[in-house]
Amino acid sequence: MDPLIKKTEKRIQDEIEKLKEGEITIPAEETEEQKAATAGKKGKKAKAAKKAAAAKAAATGKKKAKSGDQIEYDMPYYRIGDEIKVFFKIIEGDKERHQIFQGTVIAKKHGGIRETLTVRRIVEGEGVERIFPVYSPKISRIEVLRRGRVKRAKLYYLRDRIGKARKVKELLGEPVQKVKRWEAERIKDKEAATQAKIEELIAAKKAKDEAEAKETPAEESAE
Repeated sequence: MDPLIKKTEKRIQDEIEKLKEGEITIPAEETEEQKAATAGKKGKKAKAAKKAAAAKAAATGKKKAKSGDQIEYDMPYYRIGDEIKVFFKIIEGDKERHQIFQGTVIAKKHGGIRETLTVRRIVEGEGVERIFPVYSPKISRIEVLRRGRVKRAKLYYLRDRIGKARKVKELLGEPVQKVKRWEAERIKDKEAATQAKIEELIAAKKAKDEAEAKETPAEESAE
């Protein structure tokens, strides 16, 4: 007989002997009422955790995405081949500092909240790459320094290039102006949406104050 099977059978036999002697007790099966109560407790804990997460997100100024939605960040428009600066936070004990990683975007993967970008730079003649989750709270901001003119979705071929061939040609002329116009329109739309939201909040607060002012005299007269 296989020694492993023999050892397993011996362990099962020992557990049966302990069960007979009362050293091990089998928990009684939960009734439907107990299961419902347990589910209710779990539901309350889940709701409390969800509220705590929402409060934390509101304190940090970032929204949690619902299914199919994307978090609204002030993220610039960048493309494959662009030279960018990524500012990410580094926490060392009680201190927090920002480190900059500057390089060329050679790949973008996934989409929505799970989007990642791969940035490549040359350090002392050697290529260094880092993958950043775009919507991570550790990414403070991204700056676009230079627009690249490429025809591929992935620039992995740069890994085999040396010298000047490593550098991506700069995008010039009308395409750059088009991107700038698109960014200006995006910023304008975002400012308009923010202003509309502020006005909506002010109107709601004003309506609430008026309703409370109307209810106060009625309560005083009743007293």
